[in-house]
Parts: sequence; structure tokens; C-alpha cells
Amino acid sequence: RRVRAFYAITMHYVDQTGQLRAHLLAFNHISGKIAYLMKKIRKNEKWTKEVLSWDTIDKS
Repeated sequence: RRVRAFYAITMHYVDQTGQLRAHLLAFNHISGKIAYLMKKIRKNEKWTKEVLSWDTIDKS
């Protein structure tokens, strides 16, 4: 099984109605050692689920 890694850069802003919005700026493939380390971290670290989740935006 082959695992591929990608990174996304998003911009978060508050629109005219006061709603928090996200805009995808970039989405690219990651290869080499960085991809390997990201896979290992994501698999073994409990906190990465929160860090890598879309739901970690502070909505208060």
C-alpha cells in the first residue's frame, strides 16, 4: 500500500455576515523525508489528529 502526503494552505477570514470562512490557497504533493515524517507523526501521535483537523478553528 502506498501512502501519499499533501499539504494545504488555507486562509481564514470573517466575511461581511460575521461568519468564519476558509479559502484554499494551495494544495501540493509532498515527497521524500518530509512525507515520511508526516506519515509517522500522524500515525503515532495523538495530538496530530487535532492539529491536522479542519475542526480546530476557534469559532468563539
